[in-house]
Amino acid sequence: MPFSDAVFIVPIQIGMLAGISATFGLSIDQSFLSTVVGSIVVAVGGTFTGRTIVSGLLKFVPGIGSIAGGAIAATTAASITTACGGAYIAALEILFIQNNGEPPISQDVEEAFKQKYA
Repeated sequence: MPFSDAVFIVPIQIGMLAGISATFGLSIDQSFLSTVVGSIVVAVGGTFTGRTIVSGLLKFVPGIGSIAGGAIAATTAASITTACGGAYIAALEILFIQNNGEPPISQDVEEAFKQKYA
């Protein structure tokens, strides 16, 4: 089904970020995750949207279009998820060092994540 895969990746990425946050000992509340997810949407929005549109449109072509569209979508989803996780971990490591081991506030995490992902 064209464009359906974009809907399923977001909950997986939120779960990944929640797991990373828990590993770092951060409180996982609604506002914290909303801030982090919002920063991800801003950071990767253009790239993800462009490739999602291309892969979704290719899926309208019977046969080879579905295969090519699926391959593009899977590669894009894996790349973005891996990059987000790596940038989030790197941002948290830097913030914990700067704060002498104290947990950072969500605005600092958002800013550091945007810088690392860029």
